[in-house]
Amino acid sequence: LEGHGVEVKGGASGAALGPEKAPWRELLLYDRAGGWRDDACAALPTACAVLRDAPSIVGTPRLGDGSFCCRVEILRLAPGGRVLPHTAPTNARLKAHVGLSTPPGYAASLSVAGERRAWRDGDVFVFDDSFFHEAGNEHASVPRYVLSVDFWKPALGPFD
Repeated sequence: LEGHGVEVKGGASGAALGPEKAPWRELLLYDRAGGWRDDACAALPTACAVLRDAPSIVGTPRLGDGSFCCRVEILRLAPGGRVLPHTAPTNARLKAHVGLSTPPGYAASLSVAGERRAWRDGDVFVFDDSFFHEAGNEHASVPRYVLSVDFWKPALGPFD
C-alpha cells in the first residue's frame, strides 16, 4: 500500500463504520468466509484493488473453518476508547496496521507484548497478534482509523 496512502485514506468514512458513540467499530473489506465485500470496497477502491490478489491473503490454506486468517478491515477506535489486552486464536498469521487517520500528539497507541508504539498517519506496524496486544486512544475528540490486514506467516511455507 506504500504510495497509495492518500487514496486509501480518502475512502475511509466514519459513517460507514457505524455509530460514533461505539468505542470500537470495524468495516470488513475481506474475509475467507465471504470474500471481498463489494459494498465496503466501493468506499475504499484503492485498498481493495491493491490487496485483492495478494497471495498471502487470498491464497492461504483453509484450516478448520478458515476464520482465523485472513481479514482486511478498517478499524475505528473512538476518542477515549480502549481495546483491552487480547490475543489471536492462532499464531499462523501476522497482522499489519496502517495508520489512515490518527489523532494529533501521539494520543493513539498500539501495545504488543508490552511494547508501546504511538500512531501517526501513514505509520505501518506489522506484528504477531498471537502475543497479547491492546490499543488506546487518549484524544478527547478525534477517532483513530487504521487499515488492518491479516496475512499468512511467510515462514510457514507455500499455500498448497
